[in-house]
Amino acid sequence: MVPLLLLVTLAWSSRGAVADHASNSATHSAQAPGLQAAAVAAAPAAGSELLLNPSFETGSNSVSDNGGKITGFLPDGWADNTEWATPQVSLTYSISTQQQRSGSRSTCVKVARGGFAQFGQYIEALPAGLSYNLSTWAKAVSIRDTSNPTATNSKVPVRIGLQLAAEPFTLFAQSELLLSVSDGWVQLKLPDAAVPPSSSGVVPVLLLMWVGQQGSSTAAEVCVDDASMKEVQQGGDTTANELLANPSFDGAAATFTSNVGNISGSMPQGWNDNTEWAGPEIALQYSVVPQPVHGGSSSLRIDVSGGFAQFTQWLELPPAEAYRLSLWARAQPKAAAAAAAAGEADSAGAGAGSELATTAAATGGLAVTLGLRLMNPPYTMFDSISANVGSSWTQLVLPAAVIPATAVANPGQNISVGFMLSTGGLGRLWLDDASLTLVDELPEVTVITKRAAVVTRRYFCMNVNHLGGRAGDRKPGYAWPAVDFGLFRTWDSGNTWASIQPAGRSQFDWSAMDKDAAQARIKGQKILFTLGQSPTWASSQPQLPSVYGDGRGSPPSSRQAWKAFVRALLARYRGLIYALEVWNEPNLQGPEGFYNGTPEQLAQLAKATAEVLAEPRFSSLSVLLLNPPMAGLAADAVDFLTKYFVESKRLGVVHTGVAWHSYNLPAELDIKSMETIQSLLANAALSLPHNFDPALGLSPNLPVFNTEAGILQDAFAALGNNHTYGAGFLARTFVLNWALGVQHCCWYAFDADTMEGLTMSTPEQQDATTLNIAGKAYTRLMSWMIGARIISMKRDTQGVWAAALVRSEPGSAAAAAAADMLSRFWIVWNGDYRVSSQQFVAPAAWKVSSSQDLLSGAVYSGAVVVTDVPVLLMQ
Repeated sequence: MVPLLLLVTLAWSSRGAVADHASNSATHSAQAPGLQAAAVAAAPAAGSELLLNPSFETGSNSVSDNGGKITGFLPDGWADNTEWATPQVSLTYSISTQQQRSGSRSTCVKVARGGFAQFGQYIEALPAGLSYNLSTWAKAVSIRDTSNPTATNSKVPVRIGLQLAAEPFTLFAQSELLLSVSDGWVQLKLPDAAVPPSSSGVVPVLLLMWVGQQGSSTAAEVCVDDASMKEVQQGGDTTANELLANPSFDGAAATFTSNVGNISGSMPQGWNDNTEWAGPEIALQYSVVPQPVHGGSSSLRIDVSGGFAQFTQWLELPPAEAYRLSLWARAQPKAAAAAAAAGEADSAGAGAGSELATTAAATGGLAVTLGLRLMNPPYTMFDSISANVGSSWTQLVLPAAVIPATAVANPGQNISVGFMLSTGGLGRLWLDDASLTLVDELPEVTVITKRAAVVTRRYFCMNVNHLGGRAGDRKPGYAWPAVDFGLFRTWDSGNTWASIQPAGRSQFDWSAMDKDAAQARIKGQKILFTLGQSPTWASSQPQLPSVYGDGRGSPPSSRQAWKAFVRALLARYRGLIYALEVWNEPNLQGPEGFYNGTPEQLAQLAKATAEVLAEPRFSSLSVLLLNPPMAGLAADAVDFLTKYFVESKRLGVVHTGVAWHSYNLPAELDIKSMETIQSLLANAALSLPHNFDPALGLSPNLPVFNTEAGILQDAFAALGNNHTYGAGFLARTFVLNWALGVQHCCWYAFDADTMEGLTMSTPEQQDATTLNIAGKAYTRLMSWMIGARIISMKRDTQGVWAAALVRSEPGSAAAAAAADMLSRFWIVWNGDYRVSSQQFVAPAAWKVSSSQDLLSGAVYSGAVVVTDVPVLLMQ
């Protein structure tokens, strides 16, 4: 990447000499060793701050150059850049605690008669072809005209500019004002400074500020504070539209305590802890601290010594709108925080960077999730983003989180939501410069440009619960679905280790599993078996409650007992078992959870499973080994899964497939979940095949399974159990997941009983032979998708999604490959944005002649109305 230099320059210069001074400064600036790179490693989010330490609040670094004529102190991230000038330049930098405009400090410089000063900061990889808003506050502390010592009205010209930092040193834009001592603090602005496009995508530039006139008889001291450089947002700068109170945590703070004293500290005005509900194991300390800061005078520090943290600001917002969320964060994981605690005492800003970088590299940082969440049940997370935060300030950005129109019953009614950050893992986290603003128009989204694979029957996977079956030994029952699918997942079907081998070693009851296996063989289906639920006799904690019975959630006391069951399973159903999951949603723990153990214990079970699969009599079966899928992909789930993968790699376990679960509402949030999965897959520390190349997307050699996709019961109830919406949601889920690279998508469930909300059977899930509206939509969707390829998928600015598909016509392979032998069609829907339906005008190039309704199968010609239920457009 090309380094970009942002410079603040205080200079005495005539207008005619500006170009000469700028050229010299640019030539030198690329070599300035003291300038630090700002953390803009990728295209910055519109409106985000591009400067490190823009308010000069942290650090104090000595300056000595030009034979001792350039001296003083500058804050972290900033350095002098004037040594290239003539020896006559004489100046002194200082960090003032008396002249600050805001916060606790400003930076000042005294310049002798006829001289000038430059200090600056590098920014890395600033995108070209965009516009930026530049500003800084300046104050003339003293002005002395040596040729007229009694003058009281002297003024200093101050100019700010944006200039190319390489030949030919083009000055892109500039702005000027005159300062006198009586003016006090004045903001110098340069709005919409345009950086021309570049073939490399980035350009090196200088932000320059000149003060005074070269060769004049004037000497002065000038202070600067609260500098800023931000990309101009589409439609203009929306800083004034900030919806959060106290977004930079600089306001008043109040002490508080909750959760029997386990959660306490100082909380910035307008913000709240939201973790007390999670129980006494939560232990948090909140502190408003003066450093480190990203901007302003303070940041919020959260010390997590037990459980996790949820931190939020509650707001009343209108639905049917999109919102941009952002927040800056940096972290020390538990080991690093403990090691630093003795000598730190809230002084992590100055000199802490290298220490934090070392520890973050060793531990991978802390998992955090930023999202927009419903305040009340069913606590819908409308959108979120997860990341591993390390030692450098990292910005989390949600560019367009949609609160759908369906979130409220009455149009015009506001909804209570939370701007929420949650953490996973133990350690120390700093937060600063949050933001929440309205988005005028949804950005276009392109999911894929081309995927060569043809949709097959095996992509469609089904969780079948047999009307309750033996999952957790609930009511008896048996039914095989009246819909087609290629893969059967067993978790809540009653086929678990605990139900098959309840009495002891070598005592198996295969009766229920044999029924399912017989149906699968008849229908040409394969089985995804989810391991887990230890029998009481094999459990390491047989008395410990879990949702399916005492002891079932605990790992077994013997790896040999686990291996014996896996061997028996593979031998009895040889050729039917397609994949094995190590457990189900192990991050849900406690008496109502599925697992009561550690990620490391699960990795041991994965190792035991892999050893069985590698045995000569089973190795030829090519059964896939999947990780245990998490319940969601929030920070706690990412933290658990990362620890599991790291330990699996240490043990030498290589997974041959990746499993995850999505109960996202709306369905399009699966895109964010897949981004999290991609990030995990790209992590070199994880236990994955070496031939995986994240740059190429999801490798066919590493199948990705969404082993539970559906709508949670409370969320479905909040929608009024609207099966029409549910049918559309189901179809959107299957289309999106294939486009995202998922190779097997398992609906939960055909007959969910009391577990989840949307099923395919009627009435009231008691009749597996009669399909409800969702079951009928699923069947029709299969006919649309099987045998086709999705070649593109996009969302337009009005929230309409369109997946383009092609299917080869009968004929020779060569003819089918020809463009005129491909049948093109589109699956289109409206993604829960501002309206429930809208007329859609297909581009003329599509040559659409008719459309088919997903629910009824009816074919229409003429105008197309798109709703949240997909429609098929045909040529």
